[in-house]
Amino acid sequence: ILGQGLRFFGEDRILFGSDSVWYGAPQWQVEALWRFQIPEQLRSQYAYPELTERAKRKIFGLNNARIYGIRNVNGRLTEVPRCDEDGDEHGRRGGYHPVPVSYEAHAGCLSFEFSTGPQRIVVNCGMPSIQRESWRQVARATAAHSTVTLNDTSSCRFLTHARYSRLFGIPIVAGPSSVRVTRVEREGASLVRAVHDGYVVRFGIMHQRSWRLSIDGSRLDGEDVFFPAKGEAIPPDARDNFAIRFHLHPSIKASRLADSRTVLLVLPGSARETWLFSAPNMLVDLEESVFLSATDGPRRTSQIVIGGEVRDVPRVVWTFIRTEMPQVERREAGPGPELPL
Repeated sequence: ILGQGLRFFGEDRILFGSDSVWYGAPQWQVEALWRFQIPEQLRSQYAYPELTERAKRKIFGLNNARIYGIRNVNGRLTEVPRCDEDGDEHGRRGGYHPVPVSYEAHAGCLSFEFSTGPQRIVVNCGMPSIQRESWRQVARATAAHSTVTLNDTSSCRFLTHARYSRLFGIPIVAGPSSVRVTRVEREGASLVRAVHDGYVVRFGIMHQRSWRLSIDGSRLDGEDVFFPAKGEAIPPDARDNFAIRFHLHPSIKASRLADSRTVLLVLPGSARETWLFSAPNMLVDLEESVFLSATDGPRRTSQIVIGGEVRDVPRVVWTFIRTEMPQVERREAGPGPELPL
């Protein structure tokens, strides 16, 4: 229908409308249409014109503005924002990602992986080489990455409407528009800090994560901080449950210690290298996970999870540190006492 309208009526005579009174806010429709392109095959077969960014801006509002006599601020069509490599002077990246990218993109903002030598410790679930379609949406969710989820949601929004997903697939239609990253070398360690706004629209909360890696790689200190995007307090009606996840490689044997704040990680191999994960003043859980990127197919594994509420715990500190495997003293069995019959 859109192709026919462009061909026979032109981009200046098409207006966007929605049934938002009955079905709620139409933002997801706007974002889906903004990404939509008429396939080249249909354009060649039916002589449909290209659906350009300029045409979309007219359809979304500029045609209406002309009808009602509303002029643009500068009296002309403004340039369409685009997503570029470098962002602006503040490191912000705006605009919409190309459709081919958003179909495969994951909602893993501020996730990371951590290894010692060739051995991987912290991983993301990844994407399997077989049965990709059955795992695709699970693997793309934020919970499948070693990062933070708020209220069991992803930092990106996927197009999940059944009718439209059959036509467009399941691209990302919204997500972080600002991701700032800084890196410095300080006191013999590498320090990286990043912050994103993927949860601002829904919950009004910003997420900041910092990593500090020692020069010899034997210690990784981390910090997750939550703060309101506007004002000094999180909106009273905003939900604020968070979960910090660290997915472990299947070869890692993990066991929680008695203090419920520390996890012992034993690496494979004859050396039996060990690491400790700790989060002071926080309860740490070990839950099931799945590693999808294994060459032999999905494998069962574990994940470290720290949960809480942002209003109560706006800052969580955690550490991975290499340690020595406890040595058990062995004694030769000597002659025991003679027992009475």
